[in-house]
Amino acid sequence: MNPVPAVEVNQLWTAYPGHPPVLQGLDLRVEVGQHLGVIGPNGAGKTTLFLTLCGLLPPCSGQVSLFGQPLRPGQFRPEVGLVFQDPNDQLFAPSVAEDVAFGLRNLARPEGEIAAAVQAALQMTGTLHLADRPPHHLSGGEKRMVAIAGILAMQPQLVLYDEPTANLDLRARRRLIVFFATGRPHFSAGFPRSGADPGGVRSGHPVGSRSDLGPGIPSPPDGPSRPHGSPRPGSAPLTAPMIQESMSGES
Repeated sequence: MNPVPAVEVNQLWTAYPGHPPVLQGLDLRVEVGQHLGVIGPNGAGKTTLFLTLCGLLPPCSGQVSLFGQPLRPGQFRPEVGLVFQDPNDQLFAPSVAEDVAFGLRNLARPEGEIAAAVQAALQMTGTLHLADRPPHHLSGGEKRMVAIAGILAMQPQLVLYDEPTANLDLRARRRLIVFFATGRPHFSAGFPRSGADPGGVRSGHPVGSRSDLGPGIPSPPDGPSRPHGSPRPGSAPLTAPMIQESMSGES
């Protein structure tokens, strides 16, 4: 086990302005290369957790560390990527290739490195043939895979997938599940810079969530495996067994 986890959360309280806390006293540890499923109904706090881990939503209290470094709200951490629940919130460029390249261009990477990373990400997600298409002309399943490609091109060490199978038809959902099972990126093969298989945290609903999140997410245990927070009146909390133990990071 790596002594420095990818994510370490201690007594996290997070609320939206003017509303009671959604996350209350949440503790979570994600090891480097680990894969977890976050299971819960609407309003349980899955998206809230992801937005907090990305620094987009400041916590009320508690501590969040990413790869051993404290998270500061609003700080850009390129080692963590978030795939939004709705790909339309993520795709906006005139073409798929430009969309996937956007993050790397913002980081002022060399054009040769950008081109290689974009091609590798599109090939990995099976969307290379869509490179010149406008994103708004794609199907829902195609948009989802292009959104994932845009994150993978950044070569993150941890990817957060917010309900990745939401609003997909059966065929697109199956394609995504196969991708999770067999297509986890190995940056040493195809990407400009070598690195380890990134870890992943995926959210989903209790019904059918294990199959949606991919093979390897086991059934919830009968009791809590670690503390996950306390309930908020009138809503379902992010409590065990909402956060389920991982798929290992091996290839």
